Amino acid sequence: MKHPILYRVVFYSCFTTLCVAVLTLLTLMNDAPFKSSDMRLAYFHGCNFGSRPLTNESVHECSRTADMFKETLDDLDKQMEKLNELKHNE
Repeated sequence: MKHPILYRVVFYSCFTTLCVAVLTLLTLMNDAPFKSSDMRLAYFHGCNFGSRPLTNESVHECSRTADMFKETLDDLDKQMEKLNELKHNE
């Protein structure tokens, strides 16, 4: 190693840049509005993406599964709200 200081500067700058990027992305994720309707739509498109060729049956199956996914997320939201209310009441 001819220039150990140079290697350290490059390593620490890469490490710092990576940490800042991760923290920035986590901050942006906290601000993102995750609604169950958005998640349903994402699940629906992902389901349709995997099944080729698209038929009416596969589209209806994906729609039905995406609706169940949305209902599950809505139920989880209600349970989390009840849990938060119980914590605040204590």
